[in-house]
Amino acid sequence: MIHAPTLDTVTLFRGAPMGILYAASVLAERIDKGEYPGWARDSLYLFDTVSSYSTDPGFALEELNCILPQRQPDIVAIGSTSYAFFWAIAIAECVKRWNPECPVIIGGPHEDETGAKGPGGSITAHAGAFDFSVQGDGEYLFERLVSVLFKRNFDIGLAKNRLVTAGSLANVEGQCQLTFSLEGNLVEQAPSGRFRAGLRQPGQRPLILDKLPSPPRWLLPGDVERHFSVFRYADGTPKRVAQIMAMRGCEYSCSFCTERGSLSVRSPHRILEELHTLRDRGYEAAFFDDSTFHLYHQLPDLLGLLSADRLSREMEMGFLTRVDNVLKGESRTPLNLFQEAGFSYFYLGIEHLDDAVLEEMRKGYTVDQIHSCFDLIGRTKGMKTGVSLLFGLRSESEASRYDSLRFVAERDEIVLVSMSILAYHPAAAYDKHHARQLAFDVQAPNLEPEWYLFEEGPWYHPENIGIDYVRRFHALVHRVDRDTRGKLIPKLQRKSQLRPVMDSGAISRNSRAAAAPASSLASHPSLPMPQARRLGAERGRR
Repeated sequence: MIHAPTLDTVTLFRGAPMGILYAASVLAERIDKGEYPGWARDSLYLFDTVSSYSTDPGFALEELNCILPQRQPDIVAIGSTSYAFFWAIAIAECVKRWNPECPVIIGGPHEDETGAKGPGGSITAHAGAFDFSVQGDGEYLFERLVSVLFKRNFDIGLAKNRLVTAGSLANVEGQCQLTFSLEGNLVEQAPSGRFRAGLRQPGQRPLILDKLPSPPRWLLPGDVERHFSVFRYADGTPKRVAQIMAMRGCEYSCSFCTERGSLSVRSPHRILEELHTLRDRGYEAAFFDDSTFHLYHQLPDLLGLLSADRLSREMEMGFLTRVDNVLKGESRTPLNLFQEAGFSYFYLGIEHLDDAVLEEMRKGYTVDQIHSCFDLIGRTKGMKTGVSLLFGLRSESEASRYDSLRFVAERDEIVLVSMSILAYHPAAAYDKHHARQLAFDVQAPNLEPEWYLFEEGPWYHPENIGIDYVRRFHALVHRVDRDTRGKLIPKLQRKSQLRPVMDSGAISRNSRAAAAPASSLASHPSLPMPQARRLGAERGRR
């Protein structure tokens, strides 16, 4: 299993690749039960390129060329976001050069959001690299696919012929789809009877999260679980953090986001059981990775269980939520109940301090509510918060950007700020028609280092967002930091990417050289050659 890399230079706050671990959970459990003769726990191997090679995916490809002959895998499965898809293709082609008969499976957020047949689609455009695409709730579907391959000695053709027969995917749970090419024809199989990329819907056999096995965390390198900077001991030592979930899905539909659709939930007792297991295995903190923790229908019951349990005194916890949910939840689940249950931190999207911009985002709350939310947090002593800000919207202004930055700088409750710039996602509502025409099987279009101040900075943005906008923004950050006596920059998650204020000519001369990966991509055999030649030509001009 391979976690596809990006060119992003910041590893902080990423945590573990939980999507891949959950996808492998059913398979790992059945291997442990002996259902795959000849395979044991160590037959599974995770190559997490994002933790080790984030600044230069070319090095990850070099390492992969060593791993493949050493481990001789029967199957390679790749998890990819849209912004890592170019490198996922390079990885798949690397595998096929090593062994053309090795089955390659692609899954992850990119496949969930696009399916496998859009512009640059994994199967319609890259069937020579990818044999199968798994989309949606993939835990049981992935295990079934591996089982079919296993029983046919990993023969891709025999497996595909079996998969098109009636009943081959019977009783697979979850809202999911399997896509592959057979004799030049696209085959799409949705065990639930329907699948819509980018939107979770109830299936004929819904995914019951309580039945899912625990993810195989033993695959993780130890350091990846210590990337959450907010969970530390008094001496600054980072705690070992486990990411867990209470539910899957989201009832909101923010215009820039792809996390939406029907909810699947776990029971409070199952969550508490997992937390106890994690504590016993040496984890010192837990972060609920659900998109909006306040939407968990049994939240009061869970908080009550945690408060009554000694676990709340032994593990520090955090969660994700929204401004309006904090306010609405104060009567049902006040913040002091979270503290009593062991929570010391939560992360929420402020996004922007301007009502017109919030309306354009379809956030569903106002600037006044943001202020009320943080006044409430300020009265709850000891609770830390992290926040996200989003820029690049049509409705924003220089004044609204300044106000947003100044607000997060001056609120003492805020300890971490992550800034994003509006980027097109294939399944997001914001200008969906335009986003659907974009192909993600190419290198990121914006390689200047100034873009890396933002999450998703190097990728596709509206036409009004260019390098001049980004350079002005760097200057604005310095201005707000001066105006707040140095309160802003220390909070920025990506402060190491903040460029000094300089004349635009100096930035222009040096920026692309600083952004380029260190390895020789132009000569690397794992890169698609047209892109490799283009990067090599640019390096030659420099």
